[in-house]
Amino acid sequence: MMDRTLKMRAYNSGAGTETSNLTREQELELALTKKSAQAEEERKKALDTLTVLEQVREVHKRDLARLAELEGQLTTAQSRIKELEAALGRIASLAIAPGRASEE
Repeated sequence: MMDRTLKMRAYNSGAGTETSNLTREQELELALTKKSAQAEEERKKALDTLTVLEQVREVHKRDLARLAELEGQLTTAQSRIKELEAALGRIASLAIAPGRASEE
């Protein structure tokens, strides 16, 4: 009977090791699952960041185009102002010309 008990202990001892290995494998699998979930979350964040970055680039392009348009309008307005100043100068010189002043 004693032999039988010893054999069972040896058997139980081996079974305990297998349970321990399964637990270790399960722990590793759980750790891997957590790491995979973290990696997926980071990937989603990175994609969101890329989306925002692309939107900012598009807004920047539109702003640059609008700025170029406004610069063109400013140049046109400055040219027109110079033309009007020149015309006003001619009108002013005619108004204060010595021959004109004596006629009044």
